[in-house]
Amino acid sequence: MQSGDPLVDLYIYHYVHKYGLTPGDEAELRNHARRMADGKLSDRKKQMVMLLHYRISQADAARRLGIERQAVFKALTALPSEFHQLPNLSGFSVYFLTSTENTH
Repeated sequence: MQSGDPLVDLYIYHYVHKYGLTPGDEAELRNHARRMADGKLSDRKKQMVMLLHYRISQADAARRLGIERQAVFKALTALPSEFHQLPNLSGFSVYFLTSTENTH
């Protein structure tokens, strides 16, 4: 199932890959969803994490998301580090950059 936002979907893909989750891991998936909710991991923060993960500066991430750079800094500073640490997956940087460039 996709969210409709390529950055959010990409975050979820990386996150699931990091933990090796499968659709059959229902209890574990619920546990991770609960941790995301408890950690206040919004779709906007997922977008920010993915932009920075692929070496987009905070200023450029803010511009792409239509917000102030300070908002990116504050949101990511408050986010638990476990949500920042994602694996590098080959083949996604080009997709990511071309699919988000025209959003703003």
